[in-house]
This record gives sequence, structure tokens and C-alpha cells, in this order.
Amino acid sequence: MELLSHPDKALIVHLTEVAAVAVESVKRKQLNLSVDFNGNEIDISEQVIDLVYFAAAFHDLDKATSFFQHYIKNLDEVHDKRKSHALLSALFVYFISEKFLVSKNIRKELAQLLSVFTFSAVKRHHGRLCNLSDEILIDEEWRELLPKLVKSISVEDIQHLIAIQLSDYNLKIDWDDFVGFIKDETYDTVFDDFSFDVLQDTYDGLNDCTKISLFYGHC
Repeated sequence: MELLSHPDKALIVHLTEVAAVAVESVKRKQLNLSVDFNGNEIDISEQVIDLVYFAAAFHDLDKATSFFQHYIKNLDEVHDKRKSHALLSALFVYFISEKFLVSKNIRKELAQLLSVFTFSAVKRHHGRLCNLSDEILIDEEWRELLPKLVKSISVEDIQHLIAIQLSDYNLKIDWDDFVGFIKDETYDTVFDDFSFDVLQDTYDGLNDCTKISLFYGHC
């Protein structure tokens, strides 16, 4: 059964179109994002383009749930928050972004920070960005709901979609690994450590120019 993003559009088509527009938009800006991260000058311009691609290519991944698919095909019915798609999509984008940056030998603290940026962007792609310290807090209701959402997604369908979207990358993502990331609430531990080790420690020690560069890279 074909997954839909809108009543008249396939999910893979929507994701591909948005990703193409997003990447073209950021390339036109010709960003020069070089940051002094703990005494090391690091050019993240190319990585930002890759992260923009990941965020756009998977921003609606959670529309693959059976809950959203039922919703989009039955718009006149009353639906609950299980049709929501931003948070799970954002967690997936964090999951792949962090793996990608580590594979590119980006130091751990910076890789986490940039990956949380992509998480925040996807989580709020229908609204306004909030402080990162607030964005990474996931309440009990959502922690209970997230495993139900991943369980409702066809492994075969989603793995095929992921493979298409990552066809230009040497990056292998196993959906079952992400399911474990959600069911074991690994994200909660990761974000908790990030809050203390990166936001409250490393980030506060960065110079103002680096913070400004990272801010505009996030926006």
C-alpha cells in the first residue's frame, strides 16, 4: 500500500521534493560557517548542507504510521494525537544526523550539538523554534506514545523509504536499531547527558563569534 503525505501525494514524493528545495535554498546562500570549537577551527559548511538534507528528507517520516495513514484517508473522522508526526520524525533525524557526523570524524560534542539542531528544526517545522534546553524535554505522555507509533510502521515500507532517501550517502540505517532507540528510551539518556555535558558545559565556554555562527546555522 502506498504511503501518503497528503490526500493526493505519496509520502516519498513529498519528502523528495521538500529535500530538493531545501538543499537548493541553502546552497544558494553560500554559507561560510567556520567555528572555533574549543580551540579548533572547524568548517561545518558542507555538514550543514547534509543536515539540511536529512531534516528535509525525513521531516515527515512519522506520516508512515498506521495512525497517520488512517487519518489522511479519513479526514472527516475525529482523530487523536497519534496522528501527530513531528516528534518521532525529529528523533529519527537526530538519530541519523549524529551517526553521519561521527562517521565524518566531527568531534562528539559538536556532532551532538548540530544533531540536536536538526532535531529542533524538524520538531518545530510547523511552529517556532524554542530553546534547546526546552526542546529536548520529552514528557511522560509522549514517552509512552512513541513506542506505539514506531510499532505501527511497516518495517519493509520504511526501510525501503530510508534506503531511497540515503541512496547518495554511505550511511546504513537499520530501522530496528531506531526502534530500539525509541523503545529503550535511549534518547532520554542521550538528551540528559547532552544538557549537562554540552549545553551547560562546552557550549557556555565557546566564544561569541562561534555562538553567532552556530545560531545562524541553526536558523
